[in-house]
Amino acid sequence: EADWTEWIDPNGHVVEKTIYFPEDSCHELEYYCEDGLGNAGPVYSEIDIVDNQAPEIKKEIVGPKYGECPPEYEEGDCYIDGTTEIHVDAIDPLPHPVNDVWCELWYTVDGGDGNGGEGKPPFVIKFPEESEHTLYIECWDALGNPARDVETFLVDHTPPETDKTYGKPLYKNESGEWITSDTEITLTVEDAGPHK
Repeated sequence: EADWTEWIDPNGHVVEKTIYFPEDSCHELEYYCEDGLGNAGPVYSEIDIVDNQAPEIKKEIVGPKYGECPPEYEEGDCYIDGTTEIHVDAIDPLPHPVNDVWCELWYTVDGGDGNGGEGKPPFVIKFPEESEHTLYIECWDALGNPARDVETFLVDHTPPETDKTYGKPLYKNESGEWITSDTEITLTVEDAGPHK
């Protein structure tokens, strides 16, 4: 149900009225003008669609990963490999999306200079450098409603170093190593990369 208002200008001057539609919806606006003698103009009708919703940025991690991926909070760590892909999409949500989303993406390596680009989603991102990468994504729909996403990814290409030692009894020669079922075998692993 609509709330109609009357606009009257008793002096015969130009009447101006500003209208705002605060909620996301599809509004039908009808209007006409009538002078003091009852001379009415035609009834005009238009549909005004309101979209105040920012685009929703979505990320999917495809490939090797460990931890909270994609990270949802600053304290969550996401470890990925150089072959891991970050699939990024941005959609304009309901109820009345204007769409035509445009994004700018860039990332920094260890807090230094950034690399990036822009365009219409979706995007696929890979980080070749073994380092800490901070990914920045900013998107807008056709009306300029903004969305921003910032996440840090730790890229690790370095395999762990493994060491194996035998206790006693142990016999070695050029053919191999022999032990008994009482011989203790110790495996030691150290993740030696910069992002353990």
